[in-house]
Parts: sequence; C-alpha cells; structure tokens
Amino acid sequence: MIRRFCAKLLYEIRLHSGDKINGLDGEYTKLLSDAVKFHVPAERYLVDVREAFYSAGYLQAWMCHAHLRKSLRQNYGDPWFTNPQAGNFLNEIWVVGQKYKAWELVQQLGYDDLDFVPLISYMEELLGKWSNGRMYYTARVQKLRF
Repeated sequence: MIRRFCAKLLYEIRLHSGDKINGLDGEYTKLLSDAVKFHVPAERYLVDVREAFYSAGYLQAWMCHAHLRKSLRQNYGDPWFTNPQAGNFLNEIWVVGQKYKAWELVQQLGYDDLDFVPLISYMEELLGKWSNGRMYYTARVQKLRF
C-alpha cells in the first residue's frame, strides 16, 4: 500500500504540473505497475485520482503513526498499550482533536520532521515476524479468542 501511494503521489505531481494529459496514461501505468508489481490498466489514469494530493495525506499519516508508535515504545515500553501513563499521554494528544498537522505533532514528540525511516523500520519489523507462511500476529490473535 505504501509503495502504491508513493507512486500515486509521483503521478499526481506529474498530472498537476502541466496543462496537457496526453501520454499520462502510459506514465500512470508504468509508475503504478512498477510500484505494486502487477499490471495497472492505463484506463484508470484519470479515475484513480483524488483532489488535493490526498495520497500525500495518507503518506504523512502513516509516517506520523510510525513516529508516534516509536515514541510510545521508547517512553512507555513494549507493550506500551498496557501502561496507563501511555493512555494519559494519548489523551493529552487527542483532546485537541485535529489542531495540529502531522509534522507539528511529530515535532512535539521530539523529532525534527516527518520522514520514512520509522515507517520503514515498522514495516521491516512486521515483515520479520512472518514465519512459515503465517504472521506472528495470527498466533497472538488466536490466543485472545474466547
């Protein structure tokens, strides 16, 4: 999904940078197909676009999530969600609603700015938990069933 949205952002920048759309169907197909590793039909090159670079918003949200997750683990341990102090901290963040942009929230957490490094680390961690064709989390979820 992240690869797809990175490709979509590149395509949206290209789409909105000029006044002609001739030939962009091929560029759309190449960018998206290369990213997701299967053929994406050219016919979708104008349908698969939303207003205001929404793909950038998704990427920022995922990066913010990874920064927040990293901060929670560093400050409250793992599993952080069992620590009541982590809950208090999250309440402090959530009480203001959407007052802050993702990059502002990340700076409040002590980071310089949004970047992909924590998100990539999180994805690598999840992929590393894949074993014998089954995800680590599948076993954890099965333990929680009543």
